[in-house]
Amino acid sequence: GDYYDYIPRDSDILFVLIADVAGHGTPAAFIMGITRAMAHTLITRNSTPHDVLASLSRVLAKTLRPGEFVTMFLGRLDLKTFEFCYASAGHLPPLLFCRETETLKELPMGKGLPLGIQGEFVYDELRAVLHPGDRLFLYTDGVVEAANGRQELYGFQRLNHLIHKHREASADELLDVIMEDLERFVQRPLELEPMEDDVTLMVLDFHPVSIPVPEAPAS
Repeated sequence: GDYYDYIPRDSDILFVLIADVAGHGTPAAFIMGITRAMAHTLITRNSTPHDVLASLSRVLAKTLRPGEFVTMFLGRLDLKTFEFCYASAGHLPPLLFCRETETLKELPMGKGLPLGIQGEFVYDELRAVLHPGDRLFLYTDGVVEAANGRQELYGFQRLNHLIHKHREASADELLDVIMEDLERFVQRPLELEPMEDDVTLMVLDFHPVSIPVPEAPAS
């Protein structure tokens, strides 16, 4: 029932999204398949995240049954300016690690109902400027709501601590650290015994782009 994607629209514009459908099994997979197909159709170079979410919600409201819905976070990154505009349809706020201040915080969220609940809804769109060294962490609720044998939840505090503690790790290393810690917490190998809810993690690191300097002409 989870879905994540990177959708480049040219060399300068990149869309990134993460989504989670209510429910499990074949019905959830079917709904997410529809959502993915529509997202790829609706997202163009000039699309804005809040307009895409509004269009998705209109279509899904006519398709889904009562109690079915999809949460989604959708961002549009300008690779020239590092301006990041985004909107959320009831999804958990991504975490932003700011390299300059060495702080980890949630991205501010505006109003946004999950997709498919209401046909007509105006989603808030917010903006942030990302800087070299910053890291954006996106995830679904299967991470923080994972429970151990004592019915304790993994929780936001433990996740935030790991992300900040391993801020110097690469994106792949950080994902490995979190999944290993999650397995220790639930006390079982997740590849062999998956949890009831899906777990999806995304890490986006922002690096300065070096522009080659032309060589001086030979004399």
